[in-house]
Amino acid sequence: MEIKSKAIDKATEQKVQYYTTTGPMDQTWSANNGFVLRLAPGVGGEGTNVAGLSRIGQSVNLKSCTANLRINLNKTADGILQNLGNTVYCRILFVDNLSDNTALAAADVLQDPATPINSTYKNSMSSSKKYKVYADYKFCLSDDKPQKLLNFKMKIPKTGRVVHYDIGSTNPSDLNLSMIWVAEGINPVSFNKPVYNIFMKSRFEDA
Repeated sequence: MEIKSKAIDKATEQKVQYYTTTGPMDQTWSANNGFVLRLAPGVGGEGTNVAGLSRIGQSVNLKSCTANLRINLNKTADGILQNLGNTVYCRILFVDNLSDNTALAAADVLQDPATPINSTYKNSMSSSKKYKVYADYKFCLSDDKPQKLLNFKMKIPKTGRVVHYDIGSTNPSDLNLSMIWVAEGINPVSFNKPVYNIFMKSRFEDA
């Protein structure tokens, strides 16, 4: 996992944060969260146009959030597919918790996680919490198509989305985008797991 932040526009104090990670996919639902705008405060007047310092104050204005994903069937060191003859059905969701900043799991969003590819959404999470599904990708990998490329773009108003932080926290108090994924029929101890790679970019300004 790698997170980088740097200023990209000194005049407007607009900055960009990069996040990259990779991981396996199998039949057990998994999730990642807390990777959008995980920002430490800058020091004094710094951070407005100095690469590496993240934010000033307790809020930022998120201007855009995009991600490029590459999902591949696993290969040997010689580049030979290890899952020959099988089709693997996969699902990846990007979901925002609209009620608080807690992480989301498949059970929070889907009516029946045990039917991972076809399950519909819940009307709401437990305790009437709300969520928003920004993307729901369903695809298959096979010998003929061992790779899938996805481009995610979070829907944000043109004026941006103001995100707040509690004092002393590096995670937003009112934003927690979760990436939730599964690869149907792939045993967790299998060597044939698909592997995802994600590169995410978030542009923001101090608010």
